[in-house]
Amino acid sequence: MASEARVGPAAIADEHLTEHRADRDPVVQAEPAAEVCRKKAIRRSEEGYPLNSFRTLLAALATQCRTTCQFGDGDSAIPISKTTDPSTLQNEAFRLLQQEL
Repeated sequence: MASEARVGPAAIADEHLTEHRADRDPVVQAEPAAEVCRKKAIRRSEEGYPLNSFRTLLAALATQCRTTCQFGDGDSAIPISKTTDPSTLQNEAFRLLQQEL
């Protein structure tokens, strides 16, 4: 499954676009689905998270980082890694993507 489709509940996107394309007339200008209009109007997911475009959601996920420091040299070197604490939005997006932090 594509990443964009997995995060659909957290983004302003038509989660059922394939089905909607199959149902509509290909000649008539496409109208957004009712659920997309609802998402745009309230700008919140069913869980209460703020909605984003896929691009802004990726930008929010990009702020998650891991810093690695190394103490000592050679065989006695000790690497220590620290990952920034994820925001609520990042936790939800990673949950939807089925990715562990």
